[in-house]
Amino acid sequence: MVVANPKSRVNPDRLESLVRAYMPRDSYLTVRHTRPDHPIRGLIEDELDTATVAIACGGDGTVSQVASAILESNIPLGIVPAGSTNMVAKVSNVPGNAERAVRLIFGSHRRERIDVGRSDDDRLLLHLGGAGIDARIFIGADPKLKRRFRWLAYVPPALTSALERPAMFTVTCDDDVVQVRSSLVLIANSAQLLSSKIHLVDNVSRGDGMFDVLIYTADNPIRLAAAGVTSLTGHLERMGHVIRMQGSHIRIESDPPSPTELDGEVVGETPMEIKVLPRAIELIRG
Repeated sequence: MVVANPKSRVNPDRLESLVRAYMPRDSYLTVRHTRPDHPIRGLIEDELDTATVAIACGGDGTVSQVASAILESNIPLGIVPAGSTNMVAKVSNVPGNAERAVRLIFGSHRRERIDVGRSDDDRLLLHLGGAGIDARIFIGADPKLKRRFRWLAYVPPALTSALERPAMFTVTCDDDVVQVRSSLVLIANSAQLLSSKIHLVDNVSRGDGMFDVLIYTADNPIRLAAAGVTSLTGHLERMGHVIRMQGSHIRIESDPPSPTELDGEVVGETPMEIKVLPRAIELIRG
């Protein structure tokens, strides 16, 4: 079963040809294309009882939505990366090339059961989510530039978002509560940013039943820019730019309300609540 975003950078017809070329001969293939404002589960629910693998072709948002649709079906999830950042695939050592990704799914691979976060409106978080600047960046990114320049399309909205006034956040992780003025709060299932080699912080696991929360403490654009640069070095926590928390039940509130995102998809405003579902999805990985 293939679920593909037709607006992604992998041509749907080529994707179908690749899957047919590598899938077992006695298999049958179902291909569904995502549609705006149409839940993916509704597109594939007639296949959930018989499918042996679900393949998501698109960016992290598409992968997350497919994972949500198969959550209770015990179907392994394969990924053909076709978005602007593709971090779930990168962390899983899935090749960026479509043919190599398909070959991995039907050839020699490993499988990893990972934690996922479920929001109060039943959306899933597989990699990174948050409130504040990150969501504003996704809101401001031009879709045409994303397809052409990928992650570089996020630079212009990042610069303008840095000028927004920080909000007063109240972050609850299990029984611990922190209240602080901030421009960005991240929820991390894995800590890689842009590349699998760039880590925001150390010792973040996708299989420990806990999510890490990073509250950026910069209170002006200059300090925020410094924290942004430090984010690329892996020394974010060591340099004192974040407050780090960890928990399996996370709630983020802010005054005034801040936009929120999960795996690059803008989902609304604070408050946002996430509960960790331990080892809930089986990923096909390199």
